[in-house]
Amino acid sequence: MMCGRRGVIALLVGLCALGAQADDPSEFWNIFDLTDLKNRCGLDFLSLTAGADVRSAYLSRAKVCEARPMSSQSVSGDVQLYPIHLPGRVGIDFWTISSLTHKMDSIHKNMFFHERDFTLRYGYDWEIAEDWRLANDVMSTWVNLPGYWPGSDFCRHEWRFAQRLDNPWVTPYYLIRRSVHPDDWLYVRIGAQHAFRLTDTLSLTPNFYAECGNDRHFRQRYGANDPPWKSYDNGVQALNAVLTLSWKVTKWATIFASVQQFDIVDDDARDRTKARKTHNSRRDLTVGTVGVVCRF
Repeated sequence: MMCGRRGVIALLVGLCALGAQADDPSEFWNIFDLTDLKNRCGLDFLSLTAGADVRSAYLSRAKVCEARPMSSQSVSGDVQLYPIHLPGRVGIDFWTISSLTHKMDSIHKNMFFHERDFTLRYGYDWEIAEDWRLANDVMSTWVNLPGYWPGSDFCRHEWRFAQRLDNPWVTPYYLIRRSVHPDDWLYVRIGAQHAFRLTDTLSLTPNFYAECGNDRHFRQRYGANDPPWKSYDNGVQALNAVLTLSWKVTKWATIFASVQQFDIVDDDARDRTKARKTHNSRRDLTVGTVGVVCRF
């Protein structure tokens, strides 16, 4: 045990010594960069993205699922298909989230990793003109809920489609999610964003989007309308405004902090949310998030 501790201490001392010798602090962090190693091995067609964050509340599909701190982690891998003379790329995504309090113990069997999403993805970017690109992604996602008490749906399957028009001005985008098992509902997110470069390493990104759904999605998020046989109006469920400050610490790591304002705008959805009387029955909420994203 003592040898293990001495080994860790020696490693930390060595890293600090390397950092002290570096003229530029970023040179020290670049020893952790896997990109050069990947390219030297002839694997430049592979890319990896990993991220983690802590947020003051958890919003999902036009609903405040938990109004207490939570944390999420994600890993994505992409393979460009040009080495085999095919267009586009294929990818695999993993995402999970955990509660940081015991507020939802009546629903969760455990606080950590109670939802785990696995996605298979195909993407293709159409270069329209210089600095103009239409990014397209088709996804098949399995939403696993192992951390919930019996009675919940332990696995869902969704088809997703996303498009984004990258350009120097304003980037419009949309995401369609269609659940096919065990529920049948349609969710659409549509918005626009733009990253303003403040310095070589700092950027500020405002992002505005609307969350929409059909009647089945309304019922899945808020419960049956009142009276129960009354249908919701298909359309906008909630509006969101997000402001994100990003700091590119190294060429492969970015730290970010964001503030988000969430508001349910459908009258029936607001009434049903207010009637639930639970801690997460919030019709309006401001959410803060801090996190890190690493790209190789």
